Amino acid sequence: MQKCVEHRIPDAIITNSHFNDLYVLIMSIDIANLKHAIQQARKAQNKNSNYNVRDVSAAEAVKFLKGG
Repeated sequence: MQKCVEHRIPDAIITNSHFNDLYVLIMSIDIANLKHAIQQARKAQNKNSNYNVRDVSAAEAVKFLKGG
């Protein structure tokens, strides 16, 4: 219940959902939050070490590797 309050999950979803569905929802929110925190920490670490890191799409990566 504490996680539901923490993630601001509406009461209607809590009462109408099965425990397992609610548990999966909470876990997916936690995982997304952790991924975001890790990404932000990496960006801060790269900024502090003067690396220039860009997020590129798969098509851009292939084009770069082929020399285009």
